[in-house]
Amino acid sequence: MRTLLATEPLNLDQVLYMPGQSVRVTDDLADVLIRQDTACDPDDLPTPDWWGAPGRVLAEETLGGPEPVYARARTTGALTIVQGVGFDPGCAAYRFHSAINETTPHASMFFRWKDSSPYTSLRQFDGERDIDLLRAAIREADVVHCHVNYLAITNSRVRPRGRIVRHYHGSLPTGESMVEQKLDDVQGAIQVGARLSLLAESRRMKWLPIAVPVERYALMRARAAVTPHRGFRVAHSPTNRGYKGTEAFLAAVADLRAKGLDIEPVLIEHVTHAESLRLKATCDALFDSFWLGIQGSGLEAGAMGLPVIAGDTNVASLYREHVGGVPYTFADTSAQLADVLASLATNPAFYAHEATRIHQYVAATHDYAAVAARYERILDAGL
Repeated sequence: MRTLLATEPLNLDQVLYMPGQSVRVTDDLADVLIRQDTACDPDDLPTPDWWGAPGRVLAEETLGGPEPVYARARTTGALTIVQGVGFDPGCAAYRFHSAINETTPHASMFFRWKDSSPYTSLRQFDGERDIDLLRAAIREADVVHCHVNYLAITNSRVRPRGRIVRHYHGSLPTGESMVEQKLDDVQGAIQVGARLSLLAESRRMKWLPIAVPVERYALMRARAAVTPHRGFRVAHSPTNRGYKGTEAFLAAVADLRAKGLDIEPVLIEHVTHAESLRLKATCDALFDSFWLGIQGSGLEAGAMGLPVIAGDTNVASLYREHVGGVPYTFADTSAQLADVLASLATNPAFYAHEATRIHQYVAATHDYAAVAARYERILDAGL
């Protein structure tokens, strides 16, 4: 007789076993169930190497030298955290995984499915190829961190031992809530959200800012080749031109150029995340969007020390409430955008003030160490 783990609902001898439940069967039946992938043998699952596996720090920028992990062995109180994602929104998931491993004694394992993003395919492990390791990690982990949805748990088809975290990214363009409160309640999930606006959608939601490696992004900017006598370069990286206000941006730049201002729009589209970062580092400022305030692209630019222009009065109010002020250069209309661009390009004092302001905010709130420390506080309260 062998003890297996059901990975699909199994009805044996009029007893229903759900995924993750143990089931005792004969050796012959065990072989059949394993071949059908309706059950797995926990004794055959690999042992996760939480602190020693490669890929603990993933980066599109140059790391230089060995992986800069904080700890290479477990210490007292350190947690094991397994993370899973399909499409990585804003490249936020792989950076959060890296932030934990780079700045805390905890260990994160990061699984990704498919190649649904044209911008980055970074992963530590593959959700399909490394399915047995995923199952072992989920059964063993102290925390199962689910980005966007419950893909990691659903696809592993085993029951987590540890606490579940549901990580919300982005927002619905319809304005409707994206929070699946009842489902999260059933899972007993800790809710965290990448946007301040998500706090209004659930009383249990905690803000977990997008993580960026500030020092490395600033170094990219410092090392970027600067062409003598170039114009004032303004980056803009729209995934959706209509949603980001791209035409208004191009019109504002065209108007300023017609007035004699040497300003150059740098549209960053249809390129990898690595190329996007490289191009951004050659620019002098970034226009993010009229809506949703500063987003992932703006945070990258702010980390590099570039002024970041964005709008949305509602989001600005949220920043005043939760941060104490609007950290980015505010422009909510085409006319305001043109005025701000002209000031940044011609007023060195204003440029330096806005660049310093956003950089200090990103370093204090979105740097890897800052986000990981906030996550530790959330887990302390939730666990």
